Amino acid sequence: MLEALGGQCACSPRRVGERSDAVFIMVMNGQQVLEVMTGNDGLLKSLKPGATIILTATVEPDDARAATRVLEETGIDIIDAPVTGGKSGAEKGTLTLMAAAPEPN
Repeated sequence: MLEALGGQCACSPRRVGERSDAVFIMVMNGQQVLEVMTGNDGLLKSLKPGATIILTATVEPDDARAATRVLEETGIDIIDAPVTGGKSGAEKGTLTLMAAAPEPN
């Protein structure tokens, strides 16, 4: 349906990265975050320096730190922005997004 409306299919994180300056990652856990970033078809295969990953998955702090470490020396920025509210918040349009990122240089 998206393609019928003029959208384009990006069938892997790598393909998303090829076409993006900023990417939202919203998955269920830290292992999935790292897979989206570093897997065989992961974002890091294609995102360019200056791009930003917005981590909207609500994961453990150690998982968010691990994702940040993966990006060291890549020139890719990360914003940790977990979402709260769950399914009912999504249905009601009342999700809350919190954000944290390093100070800009």
